[in-house]
Amino acid sequence: MTAANKPNPLYGAYESGETGNKANYSITISTSCGDFSNPATYPTTSTVVPGCWKNKLATKGLLQWNATGATCVLQNNKTYYLNFINGDISLVQPNGGGTASSTKTSGCSGGTCELPIYNGPGTWAGYTPQ
Repeated sequence: MTAANKPNPLYGAYESGETGNKANYSITISTSCGDFSNPATYPTTSTVVPGCWKNKLATKGLLQWNATGATCVLQNNKTYYLNFINGDISLVQPNGGGTASSTKTSGCSGGTCELPIYNGPGTWAGYTPQ
């Protein structure tokens, strides 16, 4: 996040669409793929970036990240994973422990819940990190 065209402040968000979201969803940004553990509950073992943990968001719910702030701060030269699931992640533990319970609703068809996730509002558009 050091390119000359870096916006100040640099931030973005991920959110679900206005339509098509059939069940609440949970979303994290972590340094290990698939980590849904709460960094506030497991501060020494969770790889979720502090502030980048959202549980049971409804339609238009979002997770906002930034380059310089107090929470959900993403840093240069790191690999991050965007994790999302139609589930309640309040009981998930680091390293795959615990459980996530389904948030499936009657709007889900054949055991499948649609979840349109997209880049939300932010200053990242047109920015190319070096």
